[in-house]
Amino acid sequence: MAEDDRFIKLPPIEADRAVLIEDFTGQNCMNCPNAHEKIEELQKQYGADKVIAVSIHGGGMAISDRRPFGLMTQEGDEICNYYAIGRFPMGVIDGVTPPIDDAKWATAVYNDLQKPSEVQLEASAELMADGNTISCTANITSSEDGEGKIQFWVVESNIVALQKMPDGSTNDNYVHNNVFRAQVFPMRGNPVAFSRDGATANGTVDVRERWNLENVEIVAFVSDNNNIVQQVVKVPVKLTPDEQTPAE
Repeated sequence: MAEDDRFIKLPPIEADRAVLIEDFTGQNCMNCPNAHEKIEELQKQYGADKVIAVSIHGGGMAISDRRPFGLMTQEGDEICNYYAIGRFPMGVIDGVTPPIDDAKWATAVYNDLQKPSEVQLEASAELMADGNTISCTANITSSEDGEGKIQFWVVESNIVALQKMPDGSTNDNYVHNNVFRAQVFPMRGNPVAFSRDGATANGTVDVRERWNLENVEIVAFVSDNNNIVQQVVKVPVKLTPDEQTPAE
């Protein structure tokens, strides 16, 4: 038997690429609403399932969630410090550093959307029976064996809270979307090995008092060991158990 005949060559796994924008923002940042609008424009252009944004409130422009209307969490501030964000708005596209200002986001998103992905990622999340815990699951498949990291982020939209505006005014009824609320694993995530056979990762996060679960979603993403995002998805949190058909 010829050497080339000893192996069955499998076709590559084709995965639609999605892009993660880590949007570093703050309620006292006058220019940040313009960056939020650019995210919305990119999502209209490519689809909200292809451009997945997480607005991370941290640093000197953010207001701590210890105040009634503040959106900065300790975890979000740690992510901001991880990237050494010193001015706002700034963004990290698919984990690539250094961070870039919002004028460069469109080009970076376009370029990353053109890249092939060997990783397929499916995720789900549900509120557990105790009503106080969200359980997250990710299924990862890859054309190539490899190692990386998996992370789940909790995001919430339709949060009405103050925001400084470009004209210098304060809008107390600004609608904040894609706001980072919590993470399941520390920093960039837990180790995971992936292959064509697939891998599964699970984690939980405690529900916090101020969350409106109707507006909460989970962003799951897989990174390589250099923290470059290979795939990302956003899924809703299932709040009620599936209805079971009674047995006859």
